[in-house]
Amino acid sequence: MAPADSKTSKIVSAHDSKLVDILFSSALDGEYVRDQISGTFKAFNSDEHEPTKRAAGSLDDNTVATLKKRELRAIAAAESGQIDDAIQQLSEIIDKHPTYAPAYNNRAQAYRLQNVEFDVVITDLNSAIEHASDDQTLGQAFTQKGIILRERGDQD
Repeated sequence: MAPADSKTSKIVSAHDSKLVDILFSSALDGEYVRDQISGTFKAFNSDEHEPTKRAAGSLDDNTVATLKKRELRAIAAAESGQIDDAIQQLSEIIDKHPTYAPAYNNRAQAYRLQNVEFDVVITDLNSAIEHASDDQTLGQAFTQKGIILRERGDQD
């Protein structure tokens, strides 16, 4: 890969640079990223699945739709650099709906971006795994947990 010139490097934000580092620094993500770049990875299409309905357990469809919208607002806040706000929003979702697994998974990611203690992040990921019944949430939580454990030197 050719080195970036000064014009290119000014376009990439510090946030984007950190995300690229995370994606390419882990062997666990390497195959996934390579498949995305080459176009052989089939992206998740929510129209083909019903992950939120299954992930939400006993929550009704209207509640799930509302939670998903709130979750997306929290993700947007995190992506714009407002990590504390995102954590607060996700915590409010978890407080009111403790079986909504995607909120735990996303809060764990926000905690990672804030360099919160390992045990706090793992606790959220374990909760996401415990409450998830859809493959997408379960896969994301296990992948994130695996990356964290590998970074800490746990190869099992």
